[in-house]
Amino acid sequence: MNRFAKTILCCYNAIPTMVKKVDRLVYSKAVKSHSNSYGHGNTLYQMDRIVSLLNVKNDLLLMRKITDKALACLPVKQRVLIVSKFFHNMTCEQIQQAVNVSMRTLFRQINASVNSFASALIIEGYDREWFISTYLSERWIKHIYNTCCEKQGLCVQLPQEQSILESA
Repeated sequence: MNRFAKTILCCYNAIPTMVKKVDRLVYSKAVKSHSNSYGHGNTLYQMDRIVSLLNVKNDLLLMRKITDKALACLPVKQRVLIVSKFFHNMTCEQIQQAVNVSMRTLFRQINASVNSFASALIIEGYDREWFISTYLSERWIKHIYNTCCEKQGLCVQLPQEQSILESA
């Protein structure tokens, strides 16, 4: 399974909350940037931090936008399965009852849907390498990515980097 695609789907619902957190951090830093007693005191440093936070916000909004675009490319049945599983957090049993298929068939259809979603992302130029370089410096996203790997017994250790949100 395409872990980067599954991670993007798992992050989708959290993006609005994270964007609000970034906005609050930007506001706080902007208000405090005039004070020499705040943090490093250097206004240029504070502005650099604000720009970094705004870049994180833009990356998160991009993730949401490309998710919507890739989902729009999928057949309705695959889109329904992904939305039910990842966005509405329905259990496989609930989805199975709704679509009236065996559990084994449902798992296969969900896997095929995620793979189709990953293919749609790749066609648009958003592959695993792009995902890793753009998003895995954020600890919350890295945690979701590693959780996807652990569930498959394929957890990959990535370099430890401090999240821009946590260091702000």
